[in-house]
Amino acid sequence: MQLIEEVFAKEVYAPFVRYCQLHRLREMEDLRGFSLAEASGWPGMTPALQKRVGLLLSTYWSRHPQAPAPAPQRIPLEDRVRAHFEENAHRVIRLSELTPLAGGLGQKELARMLERVDWCGCLDKNSYFYTAAQGERSR
Repeated sequence: MQLIEEVFAKEVYAPFVRYCQLHRLREMEDLRGFSLAEASGWPGMTPALQKRVGLLLSTYWSRHPQAPAPAPQRIPLEDRVRAHFEENAHRVIRLSELTPLAGGLGQKELARMLERVDWCGCLDKNSYFYTAAQGERSR
């Protein structure tokens, strides 16, 4: 990201650059959402300078649009459930405590998933326990 004094390098912008320095605005990204009205009473910030700064800011933002925030990584259901089993390997896990992890999946579907994985043992239709998968037991 560019520094404010690099973008506003001309001497005419010195009052605005000084304002930014004193208010700890260092990079152009710090000016996102900035209102020029905040600096209007600052010495040397004439209406003409405010217009020039506003024009330069709008030109800069049109050439450097804000990058969209990365989408959060979605952890697959089986991995979330397995992590819960690993964290609670010392106790029996009830099917009802897994439903908040399932994101709307019903208990029947959860039970079917637990039946087909090799890291889970079943005590009864509602109680399960963690067993390390076959390849992990020898570690």
